Amino acid sequence: MIPSSSHHQASPANAAAVYWPYLYSRCNPTAVSTASVSRRKGGQIRFSAEQSLQLEKKFEISQYLSPVERKQIAKTLHLSERQ
Repeated sequence: MIPSSSHHQASPANAAAVYWPYLYSRCNPTAVSTASVSRRKGGQIRFSAEQSLQLEKKFEISQYLSPVERKQIAKTLHLSERQ
């Protein structure tokens, strides 16, 4: 008799979450937490709505920041200078 290996296989819903986490989270909003502020996901930085708004305002004024401006806005928005 061949032992059952069903415990090693993921259900279709779980398989989708493993192979396509972005699509899975878009289809199942309760599958991800809503408190994703400045988290890394798939190499991307997630910003809060307020951080995005402030960064966009600053970008409209000037597309390039001096080192001093970069430090100042990072401190104000609670970000690292590289973000």
